Amino acid sequence: MTLVKISEKGQIVIPVTFRKKWNLEGGSTIILTDDADGIHIRPLIRLSDLSGIDEGKGLLQKLQEMREEEGDF
Repeated sequence: MTLVKISEKGQIVIPVTFRKKWNLEGGSTIILTDDADGIHIRPLIRLSDLSGIDEGKGLLQKLQEMREEEGDF
């Protein structure tokens, strides 16, 4: 748990360890939600952050096609 203070203007500083871990830079957008447990801060995941996440998808499809051709699937 990390404690931060709220400034007179209602601002908080996100510690550098969190900013590095979640790739937060000046101008980054975060999501603020609140529920019965309290306030939650989450990074907004951009599509560009996910680029390459499904690179292996084509390989899986190719493997399935090969198995079907050989009758193993």
